Amino acid sequence: MRAPSIPRTRRSPGKYITNPEHVKEMYGTMHLANGKPEFYQVVVKVVFRARSPVQLEYVTHRVLK
Repeated sequence: MRAPSIPRTRRSPGKYITNPEHVKEMYGTMHLANGKPEFYQVVVKVVFRARSPVQLEYVTHRVLK
């Protein structure tokens, strides 16, 4: 029995958040006085061509308390 595959649309944001260059960019845009927040949500824009992600871009974030 095969495990179900995860659609590319769900993997793309995961690629963004695990790429060190993207994470550095994301934290740089947060401008937080107290360092990195413990909990936060991030909106990432993903552009697809031929069902493959070709561009990942940080849009905004929200710090959760």
